Amino acid sequence: MNKYKDQFAFSVSHTTRKPREGERNGVDYIFVTREQMNKDIEDGKFIDYNYIHRNIYATSYESLDNVTKSGKICIFDINVNAALKMRQTKLNPFIICLLPRTMDVLEERIRYRGQDDENSIKTRLKTAEEEIKLINENKDKWDMLLINDNSNETTKYIDKQLFKMVEE
Repeated sequence: MNKYKDQFAFSVSHTTRKPREGERNGVDYIFVTREQMNKDIEDGKFIDYNYIHRNIYATSYESLDNVTKSGKICIFDINVNAALKMRQTKLNPFIICLLPRTMDVLEERIRYRGQDDENSIKTRLKTAEEEIKLINENKDKWDMLLINDNSNETTKYIDKQLFKMVEE
């Protein structure tokens, strides 16, 4: 992604969850209170929002505007429900969906991160199973569906695809 920083930029999502170690407000997420998030939802400031693991995540029109006003193509790092909602907008998104090879691999990755307790891990795995089912039920909605066996190889592949898009 760094090699395309002049052409692409990430939209920064809003969330009501607490920052994890090393996360920076305005860079990784825009961290807001639940009250502020609810007000912004009521005011129609978001393209989409979702309730995930007792928190709210949202994609703001402002974040999209910030990227597009800079002359760049906006990349969203969003969940399956948000991607399906995005598909219904006039934005004409190109959606890349990443999947783990197996649920065991996903569990191993979550545990390796070391940021979740056992209950949270179970909740995340249950959510992942539901999302994978939704992905499979909506295969026609994804422009690219990739198994993320190796993050370096997956990144290289996506880089090649981005290069093709930039060159067109």
